[in-house]
Amino acid sequence: MNAEAQPITDRARTLRDLVADIVDELTSFVSTRINLAHAELSESWTACKSAMPFGLVAVAFGAVAWVLFSLAVVCIVSFAFGQNPLKWFFAFLIVAVIWALVAGVCAYFAVHKLRTQGTFPRKTFQVLKADEEWLKHEVRRTA
Repeated sequence: MNAEAQPITDRARTLRDLVADIVDELTSFVSTRINLAHAELSESWTACKSAMPFGLVAVAFGAVAWVLFSLAVVCIVSFAFGQNPLKWFFAFLIVAVIWALVAGVCAYFAVHKLRTQGTFPRKTFQVLKADEEWLKHEVRRTA
């Protein structure tokens, strides 16, 4: 009777060890994937931080240039209305509508690009997909 009890406790201890190993492996697996995503996002953020001052200066100068260009286009369009007292109103309105249309088209393409490309970190997603396939393979192999 004592001899039969010994193998049961050995099996229980082995099962306990097996569960502990599985938990350790799962913890390591999740930790590795989280670290991978964090590193990829950190790398992207570092690149954004270094480019931000140049981007802000470019936006400021670009905005000034855009305003001056728009005023020049309005002046040209206003000549088409001759001596009409509302020529400046119509010129500003026409130029504003054209810029709004261009902005709408650009916004459409930007949204379309973001939807097709996605914003989730690609490397992390690819690793997770590969892990999923590996896990399915392992489950099929052991079943």
